[in-house]
Amino acid sequence: METNTPIAEDIHATSDNAKLDVSCKRLLSEKSILAWIMKSCLEEYRDCDVKDIAEKYIEGQPQVGVVPVAPDETNAARIRGVNANLKL
Repeated sequence: METNTPIAEDIHATSDNAKLDVSCKRLLSEKSILAWIMKSCLEEYRDCDVKDIAEKYIEGQPQVGVVPVAPDETNAARIRGVNANLKL
């Protein structure tokens, strides 16, 4: 009989949560699914056809898991360029 330690259980749960996260991201990156969510949740799209939302209003391909959203994972707030340091 195998007894799992609390750490082993946490690792297993984390692995399961990561798999669920990936599956949800894939599902939500489908334009047809996203279009239904937009139609149901956003007043601006309530009168639109789901096909029109998917083809006309969702531009490009959804970037899931590619663009970081946590503040410390992105450097979008940093100043870029040669003269980034101001001298007063």
